Amino acid sequence: MKNFYILALKNITRNFRRSLLTVMVTAIGITFLFNIRGFLNGLQKEIKESNTKAEIGDIQVTRNGFRNALPSKSYDYLFTSTEEIKHIILDTPHVTGVTERLFFGGIINHQKSQTTTPFMGIGIDPEGENRVCPRLKDMVKKDAGHFLDSSLEKDLVLDSISFSDIEDAPLDRPVNLAKPVSPKTAKNLKASVSEFHQIMLGTTMKEGFSTMVNGHPEYAGIGDELILMTTDPNGAQHSLQGELTAIIDFPNPTASKTMIYMTLPAAQRLLGSEGKINELVISLDDTNNRNKVSQLLNQRLAKFDLLAEPWDEINKFFSNIMSLQNIVFSVIMAVIMIFVIFAIIVTGFMTVSERTREIGTLMAIGFKRKHIIQLFLIESMGLGLAGSVIGAILGSIIVAILGYHGVPFKIPGTVDLVILHPFNTFFFIFLTVVFGLVSGVVGSLYPARIASRLTPMDALTHI
Repeated sequence: MKNFYILALKNITRNFRRSLLTVMVTAIGITFLFNIRGFLNGLQKEIKESNTKAEIGDIQVTRNGFRNALPSKSYDYLFTSTEEIKHIILDTPHVTGVTERLFFGGIINHQKSQTTTPFMGIGIDPEGENRVCPRLKDMVKKDAGHFLDSSLEKDLVLDSISFSDIEDAPLDRPVNLAKPVSPKTAKNLKASVSEFHQIMLGTTMKEGFSTMVNGHPEYAGIGDELILMTTDPNGAQHSLQGELTAIIDFPNPTASKTMIYMTLPAAQRLLGSEGKINELVISLDDTNNRNKVSQLLNQRLAKFDLLAEPWDEINKFFSNIMSLQNIVFSVIMAVIMIFVIFAIIVTGFMTVSERTREIGTLMAIGFKRKHIIQLFLIESMGLGLAGSVIGAILGSIIVAILGYHGVPFKIPGTVDLVILHPFNTFFFIFLTVVFGLVSGVVGSLYPARIASRLTPMDALTHI
């Protein structure tokens, strides 16, 4: 068998140019695959992290039916996040953090421009959000305010209380202003501490809150007064005064136009739903464990009528995009494999044509048909393996350079450029080597069969 490999190596190097051309075709195909897969890996990683680290988290826990509920019915799925529920979640393997959220909708008014627009609000715990979705804080535009800070939040504290409207409430303590207060009573109330609530909104909404000054638009700025108006679960209307404290660069244009963030206690106070939430967001040590952890959480939280869903089930748009990308890449890989196989087949036919008399000689001195097939298979496998290794090395170098410097890219459906960092896995590197070997074997089968079917007499008399 050793002699077979030595003979195959000599045959490869005999016509060096043709062998080199075959190796180069294979190497170029592999390099091309490496760059496409590396770019897709970087793109899909960015899609995952933009969802899991900035918006959705790895897993979300809600009441059964919340995802399919109409906006007007979403308040029917509020629940209280008890310490028992949190303990169950944090005690689950692979879970690294959990935070609470409250989704609600309403109308927001920019006092300076007197512009009003619908909004979708999210009440968050800033500290918990930083642990579970750390990239949300990074979305705050530079020199455009600061992320929410719970220590800055203040409720209105009154010095005097009207006897008729707020019955003997203690002095100098926060008062539930959701209760009806007549204008006459409100005039007599004096605040020792003014209320202060922080609101973050997107770039598009900020630009929508504009006024014309000397013929030029003046957009909403940090410190501007905002009024939120919404309806509570009982149908009563509430309002809250806040201050614009940050502008967020939402990658999604729809979110940039409608989404606002505020602290969870302020959102609960606005809705008159203290202690209530409609979502728990969970982070994992590895998002690839999301399905396993979701199944385990669903078993443990069933008694609370809660449902755990992984991020790709919640945002199926992006998960479907990634699946489509992988299918397209598989098609490209198959096309390149066919191209490489064709190149090896052409090389094999030329080799058979040139070495017909040599094949006859080998068969005349005792080589069997299977030996001729083995010889051609070894030669083609050698060419395929050499092309795969060279292509893998070149592809790895290019992908490493691009991964180090980053590639600016605009994800479809978003407004801002992101920096992608292409990379490849060891599994894919191994797959490309197998790709070269398989291409060599498949490409040599037909020429080897043709060569083995020659008779010694026909081969020796071939001109």
